[in-house]
Amino acid sequence: MTDLITRRLVLHRLTVLEAARIVGGIAGPGDVWADGFPGEGDRDAARIAVKAAKARAEAHALVHRHSSGYLGSEFAVAAGYGFRLINSSAPSCSCPDQGLAALDVGPFTCYRIDCRADNTAIGTIGFHGPPDIRQQVTIGYGLVPHSWGLGYATEAVHELIEFCRAHPDVRSIAADTDHDNIASQRVLMKSGFSVVNRDRDLIYYELGLDK
Repeated sequence: MTDLITRRLVLHRLTVLEAARIVGGIAGPGDVWADGFPGEGDRDAARIAVKAAKARAEAHALVHRHSSGYLGSEFAVAAGYGFRLINSSAPSCSCPDQGLAALDVGPFTCYRIDCRADNTAIGTIGFHGPPDIRQQVTIGYGLVPHSWGLGYATEAVHELIEFCRAHPDVRSIAADTDHDNIASQRVLMKSGFSVVNRDRDLIYYELGLDK
């Protein structure tokens, strides 16, 4: 199970191709996007996910000495950020972790926020990367403007916190906001985060997980 479910939302873990469509701003046949989605923050988050998947795929191919055949069997690197499907008969890697699975960077990636009522994408939430040496992850999130003020961000953040609390490799969560983003600051404070630092641009928050 890769999706996280709340009372009103589905936090859908993006595949590489879904993330690439968000970066490009072009919905696929099965995508249902709210007006204003994806925003620039959504594109940035999806871009991080695609780059991480690309790095994993390239490393995997190098290890197995099938760089051309392995990547060519299902994907080719698209200029700048992602992948495109190609039709190739080149041999693929013989290990179990191949194809789409090899491009899966795991749970510490970008999730699309969908309303359960109509399956419409209204934003993204997720991680800047896997836990660091301190077992800390950094999260970010954003919603389309017409979804503000309805408690969706708090609901999504709470679900991500519970996911982290259950994960053995995570002991704390970090986040940051602009000084003028009062709504995001309220979300973090309501979710149990504390301010740990400030600079000219940002306010930095952390939440320790009791384990």
